[in-house]
Amino acid sequence: MRTLTGWLTVTDEGALYAPHTSKGLAAPPYKTLLTVSNGLLAKHGLWRARRDGTAERLRQLAARDPVN
Repeated sequence: MRTLTGWLTVTDEGALYAPHTSKGLAAPPYKTLLTVSNGLLAKHGLWRARRDGTAERLRQLAARDPVN
C-alpha cells in the first residue's frame, strides 16, 4: 500500500499533482501472521476502551442519538 500527500492544482489546461510525502506499508508474507496480529490488536483496543470507559460512553451516545 502506498500513500502520497501533496498539492493538486487544477487549471483549464489540466491538472498537476506535486507530491511532497510518500509512505508505504507492506503486509507480512504470511496471512496467518497478519490475521493473528490484527486480532490481537483489535482485542487490545477493545480491552482499553472497556477499561477507560470509552465503550460505555459510545453505548450511551448511541442510545441517546440513534442514526437514521
